[in-house]
Amino acid sequence: MIVSVKKRTIMLVAVLALITLFTISIGTVLAAPKLNKPKDQSTPFTIKWVFDLRNADTGEQVITETGILHIKDAILVGTVEADSSSPISGTVWTTLSGKWDWNTLGGSFKGKWTITTDNGAFQGSVVGSVAVIYISGKFVGHGINDLKDQKIQGSIKGTVNDYIVALTLRGKLTDK
Repeated sequence: MIVSVKKRTIMLVAVLALITLFTISIGTVLAAPKLNKPKDQSTPFTIKWVFDLRNADTGEQVITETGILHIKDAILVGTVEADSSSPISGTVWTTLSGKWDWNTLGGSFKGKWTITTDNGAFQGSVVGSVAVIYISGKFVGHGINDLKDQKIQGSIKGTVNDYIVALTLRGKLTDK
């Protein structure tokens, strides 16, 4: 019987040691500071895209009997003008498809774009609408080459006047 008492004592000591370790580790975990998620490390920016429609490749165009103009793969090349808040400037290439209703003077578009800068390039997509001469939409893109770890997204507002498309893009630049 002495052997069994000895075994019980060893087991009891082991259980007490485990309970003590468990209590200490739970207390440490509960007392540890919570890690906050990193704050949004985005950089807001405003850029302007300017296109001259007289220099556009109008792509494939079909007008239906009801007055809807369908455009596929129109290509526009323009400039990206940055204000002081933006690290993005250069040349923009867009390929757009959409439709224009001659009855309502409105339509919609979607497409792909690439901005080339001195430090690399961004590429992405755009979607929006046109009402008479007013343009609005959204864009999203990501960096390539030296800018591959960055993402840009935001909104578009603009007008068409005398064949010149002037768009203001407001958005944020973030690390992926």
